[in-house]
Amino acid sequence: MEQNILSFASLKGGVGKTTDALFMAKAYAAAGMPTLLIDMDSNNNATDYLLRNTDSNLIESKNLYHILTGRVRAEDAIHPVEFNLSILPCTSALHRVGPELAASESAISRFSSMLRELPDYQRIILDLPPAICFELRAGLYASDIVLSPIQSARWAIQALELLKIEIEASNLASGNHSSLIAVPSIIREKEDMALRQIELIAPLSKTSIHYAPAIKRATAQGRRLQARKSWSEFVALAKEF
Repeated sequence: MEQNILSFASLKGGVGKTTDALFMAKAYAAAGMPTLLIDMDSNNNATDYLLRNTDSNLIESKNLYHILTGRVRAEDAIHPVEFNLSILPCTSALHRVGPELAASESAISRFSSMLRELPDYQRIILDLPPAICFELRAGLYASDIVLSPIQSARWAIQALELLKIEIEASNLASGNHSSLIAVPSIIREKEDMALRQIELIAPLSKTSIHYAPAIKRATAQGRRLQARKSWSEFVALAKEF
């Protein structure tokens, strides 16, 4: 089974990173591809969306923090949530992983190797944190493609430039050739057109995710995305990659 690891990363918050990761993962699953979403952002919004009705004690006992620190096997912390879709969750405890593993030179490469050894998934989607930290670097090290949601605000563009520096450093350290693609995300049509006129340091995806109140409602309430136009855009983004 061919496996691709895609990560969503942005050093600017509020650009739709977790939303894009969630619904792209759902689109792959709906297309018949076994998909694993890994929540690597200690804000744990992806975990809250998919495991809203799961006992918090269960999540606290087995999550990404325990995987990265070697306390639990990855297979034991993965939660199936719907047909073809599973999540490896995180909690706020993930904040501790950086300080604990700072002295471990092999921890980042171990995480990448662990993902490659998971046999049951065609797509692994990583929702990375909006900060330069251990979790971001571990995710970049493992990724085949890095998708960075972007809007036309100058700070979002600056964040894209900083992310590219991190990816280049990761590629140099790992010998990988991870590519960076900017994804116009949660953006209005006029802003989308303006963004596509700007010369960026990364190519733009053909697909854009346009602003829609239904997307915000679905993520806030942990419900299925009902808006057909919005869902079709996530399906198109999944097909593109």
